[in-house]
Amino acid sequence: LLVQLDDREQRARVALAAKAAGSSAEAQAAEVRLKEAQARLGGTQAAAAKGAATDWELRQAQAAVSQAGLETRAAQDRRGVEGQRLSLERVMLENYVIRAPFDGRVTRMGARPGMSVRKGDILASVANLSTLRGETFVPVARYGSLKLGASYPVQFGAPFGKVLQAKLSYIDPVIE
Repeated sequence: LLVQLDDREQRARVALAAKAAGSSAEAQAAEVRLKEAQARLGGTQAAAAKGAATDWELRQAQAAVSQAGLETRAAQDRRGVEGQRLSLERVMLENYVIRAPFDGRVTRMGARPGMSVRKGDILASVANLSTLRGETFVPVARYGSLKLGASYPVQFGAPFGKVLQAKLSYIDPVIE
């Protein structure tokens, strides 16, 4: 973990989406209305068979069942959408954490606590110290004593503050 941005607002969005996705009250209420409409339709059909209900009453009961069925499906669809929104908000929350792409050491911080950042800002520089390629300039007097493939001690300043062995892999033939 390199950087964790202020994610309070996004965490609130995740909590809100979780509450909406976990709520089944609307779908349950729609199912109750559907069962009640189906029961009324059954009673109206039985009454119509005995001549005690009109065609209009039968059509109204059938329409109520259809409408309650559509409301149930719509409530289930909304719950599915809320579940997808929760997934999206969780993915967005992950964008508030920046992880190094490899195991290494932070060499420079480009951000400070409380600073506003935008996409594309360089927040930290990370180096893998197991293999480090560098370029250095040496005095002309030392030029003739350098040998390709030989190891030489190199003093690394802050933030490392240590001496490491470096292998010479290239000597530029041009002296500036």
